[in-house]
Amino acid sequence: MNMRKWNWMLVALIMGACDGEDSADVEADSAANIENTQEEITDLRVPIPDPDPKFVDLIRPERIIKPGEDAMYCTHLTNDAGDLAVHYLDVMQGKFGHHVVLLATTDPKEHGTTEDCSNDAYMENVSADVLSGTELPDGYAVNIPAGTKYILQSHYVNASLKSIRVRDIARMETLKPEEIKGWAATMTTNIRNFEVPADGKEYELTFDCIADQDMTLHLAGPHMHEWGTRFEFLAGPDTDNLSSIVYVDPWKPEYRDLPPISLFQSNPMIIPKGSILRTTCIYANTTGKTLDFPAEMCSTFGYILETKQRFMCDTVK
Repeated sequence: MNMRKWNWMLVALIMGACDGEDSADVEADSAANIENTQEEITDLRVPIPDPDPKFVDLIRPERIIKPGEDAMYCTHLTNDAGDLAVHYLDVMQGKFGHHVVLLATTDPKEHGTTEDCSNDAYMENVSADVLSGTELPDGYAVNIPAGTKYILQSHYVNASLKSIRVRDIARMETLKPEEIKGWAATMTTNIRNFEVPADGKEYELTFDCIADQDMTLHLAGPHMHEWGTRFEFLAGPDTDNLSSIVYVDPWKPEYRDLPPISLFQSNPMIIPKGSILRTTCIYANTTGKTLDFPAEMCSTFGYILETKQRFMCDTVK
């Protein structure tokens, strides 16, 4: 399989589509964020690609991010491009960007609504549906029905001394009906409402999920931020019989955006319904202050095959 550059999400990932007309509407709705000011602004907008019938492009509203600002914001959109079979998701973001993800939502709002989504409560209503930056096996795709309501989320940490003007793009490569050989869906485990003490000592965070369906695991990967030191994802029939699936030691800060991926393409891993899925994250917080979600995260993400039903386990500690 031809693997392209991974650009995470998380955990995560993800759902949706809109045509060019919808994109223009969203940009118009965000005009209030583009302030009239004499201050010098660095232009970090991603160029809009030429239209291509094989792709559906989602174009974020433009936004000004102030110096030192940590901004996570979400735009509600509707899939008006018809039923889609998404084989690959490419995301394009300017400097100081942390992620762009597409999220399914159980709390849809009017098309074009843009809002702050940095708080923990917001994450209760979203889940991932397409993973960015990695291809499925030939002929496999994620099903996105017409009329789907979804969220395009962007996260920036402007570490510069000037305001920046940004515009992100998510580009979905689609398959024609006659090209489809099978379906895929995301698998995500996530925990919120945790705190990592500011004592610099090793701190372990572990949580369990239960598989609600038989899963054929195609790939799996970890998600933590800069203060992670080790990561492990395990599965088994019970807590006394768990086998390691993903193990990363040591964790490196660059894995936040480019995590190591474990592929099971030639020998997909079967996880029966009812299995225990355990995620363990180890941290060493040297910031001098307590870290909580979303400053730090602990998630496992993956693709499962031969199903349209995604698996999402969102845990509150």
